[in-house]
Amino acid sequence: CTSALAAFSPAFRGWFSLQWQALTGRELSESQTQTIDSLTQPAGESVTVNGVSVTVDSITAGHDNLWVAVTVTGAEFSPGKEYGFRSAGFTVELPDQTGSSATEFTFAAPDEDGSLRLMLYCSAVLPDGVQFTDGSYTIGLAFTDLIEHTDSSLPAETIQAGVWDLCASLSAGEAAPAITIDRRQVYIEIPETPEV
Repeated sequence: CTSALAAFSPAFRGWFSLQWQALTGRELSESQTQTIDSLTQPAGESVTVNGVSVTVDSITAGHDNLWVAVTVTGAEFSPGKEYGFRSAGFTVELPDQTGSSATEFTFAAPDEDGSLRLMLYCSAVLPDGVQFTDGSYTIGLAFTDLIEHTDSSLPAETIQAGVWDLCASLSAGEAAPAITIDRRQVYIEIPETPEV
């Protein structure tokens, strides 16, 4: 069986690893990769508007956040240019939902096959005791206007106007394997303050 992350393009496969390496200076360990795989579910939900298709490939769940892997096809994307959507919205159906939610694109790049790969980070304020990793939820995503950033000093150019509304199911999986973190001692030298 192929892991959920390995089943996707090289652009997605290395995303979590690149983020971890940027934060820590180290590569993901095998146990960390297994944990990410256990939290990642294939979705496969897709919608086409005016010839442009947006597909939710997978969802990786944290306690109160999600990483959503998205593929866009049906438009031409050039390497070295920046693409995205003018806005992205996220909703989750929960009993007695409180608080708010937010989204942010953390990665966007054309892939070797000509499609656009995006990683969308979604966070939510959930009721006490509720976590995305412990139940079954319906996630709603709405993407508005596919855009290209040609110059940071100019407004983004709309490649395809439209609204892409998608729903995806998220269900609780097996518990993630425990990760052992080695104990480390750090010694800090505090300089003496001169007496006045």
